[in-house]
Amino acid sequence: MATVCAHRATRDLDLLWQPAEDLVEMARQTAATVEAAGLRCDTVQRAPTFVRFRVDDGVDTVLLDLVAHPGPARADVVLAEVAGVTVRVLSLQGLVVDKLGALLSREEGRDLDDLMQLLQAGGDLAQAVTVAPEHDAGFSCMVVVGLLRRWQMQRVAIAAGWSAEKAAEMQGFRNTLVGLLADLVG
Repeated sequence: MATVCAHRATRDLDLLWQPAEDLVEMARQTAATVEAAGLRCDTVQRAPTFVRFRVDDGVDTVLLDLVAHPGPARADVVLAEVAGVTVRVLSLQGLVVDKLGALLSREEGRDLDDLMQLLQAGGDLAQAVTVAPEHDAGFSCMVVVGLLRRWQMQRVAIAAGWSAEKAAEMQGFRNTLVGLLADLVG
C-alpha cells in the first residue's frame, strides 16, 4: 500500500538504484530512454552515488534524481501502481527514515514539512530513529537534534515561501520534533 501526502507540489522525482555500482550505466540508459520519448534530458549534477537530470518537454521541467543505495537491498519498499505500471517505492516508514537523514545534510523547510506530514500519516518516529543508521552510517539522532535547534526558522520560512501561519506551525513542529528526538536518545 502506497501513501501519498499531497501537502505540496513537487518538482523532482527520486529514483533509488541498487546495486550502487550500476549507477553509471543506469544513468546512461535513463537519459537515452527519456530522450527516446521525445524529452530533453540534461545532466545537472553527477557524483559517484548521485545523478541529477533536468527533464524538459518544452512546457514543463522536472528534476530526476538517480540515487545509488549502497549495501543490502532495502526492505522498506512497497509496490505501487503509477500510470498503469507497477513500481517499487519506498514505504511510508522508508520515507520517514530518508527524511530524517535529509535533516543531517540540509536546512530545507520542505524536509521538515514532509516529515510532519509523514508522521501525521502514520509514520513511526521511534522506529525510524532505530533503523536510520542502517541506511546512513553517519546518522546520529543527537546530531539531528543539535542541527534542528540551530535552524533559523525565519530564514527557512522565507526560503520555503511559507505564510506566517505555516511558519508558526512549522516552528511548533520543529520544537516538538526536537523534544521527541531528544527523549528517544534519553
